[in-house]
Amino acid sequence: MKKILLLIISLLICLFFDTAKSERTIKVEPPYPEGGYEAIQEKIEYPAIGVMACIEGRIWIKAEIDSVGNVISVKIISGLTPDLDQATITAIKSAKWISATADGKLVSSKIKIPVCFFLVDDPEKERMVSETETPEFIGLPIVVTHQKYRPDY
Repeated sequence: MKKILLLIISLLICLFFDTAKSERTIKVEPPYPEGGYEAIQEKIEYPAIGVMACIEGRIWIKAEIDSVGNVISVKIISGLTPDLDQATITAIKSAKWISATADGKLVSSKIKIPVCFFLVDDPEKERMVSETETPEFIGLPIVVTHQKYRPDY
């Protein structure tokens, strides 16, 4: 009888500690570019070929950031043209990042970043900007505009 009682108590203790572990939340902070996303936005220059061809749209980038804030890799998930994609990759790679943290410890991580290219500021294009919030990216995307663009009509 004592053995059965000890076995039941041991089982209950194990279940309690297992439940306590599964209920523990880990605070995770995603990586963030030094100077904010505005700093990356300022580094991206709208390629002339994109302006001449009137190309606008959204690029999705996946970047891997190591535990000290260096960009390990950048991959285009959804691109526009090679020139616009390359301008975006160059800006992401040149940024210094504040590493992600998990429970206060610096960790390497991956992040998806939307970058929108617009020839002019246009309130109707707010829809594209607002549709970028996903579980992978919460917030506003990097928006690059070419203010000097004047269509020849």
